[in-house]
Amino acid sequence: MVLAVLRKLLILCLLLPFMAQAEIYKWTDKYGKVHFSDKPVAGSQKQHLKNMTGISNPAFNLKRNAMRIKYQDKNGSMIVQGRVNNINMQFVVDTGASLVIIPPNVAKRAHISTKNAKTITLQTANGATQSYMVNISSLHINQLHQKGVRAAIQQVSPDPNLGLLGMSFLNAYKMSIDHNQQIITLEPR
Repeated sequence: MVLAVLRKLLILCLLLPFMAQAEIYKWTDKYGKVHFSDKPVAGSQKQHLKNMTGISNPAFNLKRNAMRIKYQDKNGSMIVQGRVNNINMQFVVDTGASLVIIPPNVAKRAHISTKNAKTITLQTANGATQSYMVNISSLHINQLHQKGVRAAIQQVSPDPNLGLLGMSFLNAYKMSIDHNQQIITLEPR
């Protein structure tokens, strides 16, 4: 008798994952926002889902989205490669800078307009200076990509292609640095 009950429990346990899979419905509201529900709504479509073996939502897998960026040490500065509107340039990683700083040479090649740009005062090691504040359409550091990044147009070095990677980009990430391997790890916040 006990064995028969155990067999039935075992069969039930094996069938449970199949029974637990719910129907999922998808629809788009009048504002273009996509919704999902386990209950059908007028205009919704039933979704055919594969068996779920894990969660692939990046919000639940932040470690997997961590980006390791190799940097060069130049006189104690961490230099990384990047692209502004698909124009290659180098950045000094500067957590003390509020904004990303783009040199005028790169801004011109990247078609960043200063027309109607706000003039701001930047405090630098050499004192206060006037600069244009702009929004960069596209900023890439390795595989990391942000749109609409606030930046200032300013020459920061004799190198016409060197800028600063400041907090207007870095604020979106938790940052750790391995100075021995010269690697910066950025994880989405």
